[in-house]
Amino acid sequence: MGAILLLISIFLKRLIGKVAWVYTSLLLLFKGNYKEWADWNKQLAIANDRYGNVLLKYASNMYVIEKDGYKFGNGKETISSVIGKNLVLNKLKKTGKIINSILNYLDSNHSIESIDNNV
Repeated sequence: MGAILLLISIFLKRLIGKVAWVYTSLLLLFKGNYKEWADWNKQLAIANDRYGNVLLKYASNMYVIEKDGYKFGNGKETISSVIGKNLVLNKLKKTGKIINSILNYLDSNHSIESIDNNV
């Protein structure tokens, strides 16, 4: 049943996701709600990041962190938070260090500041 629900959600996201984003963006921007638009986009980015953490669970646990590292896969946590926790624990493999470097290039100290201790 889970696989069927996943396929339906992917279909709906692809079918209406882009239209919904354009519609809402235009609505908010024409009303001058720039901060609300930016906050909404940040929420979408975090939601996609959490989805990616679950989606890439097995590959990330194999290629990004050491076997005894803090594991990927929790849908309540972002990839950046897991990278940050493993950076602190010194459990990143070369691939993880590269991902961390890219994140930090885009946003200084990103993975450390993204650590969510509530998860």
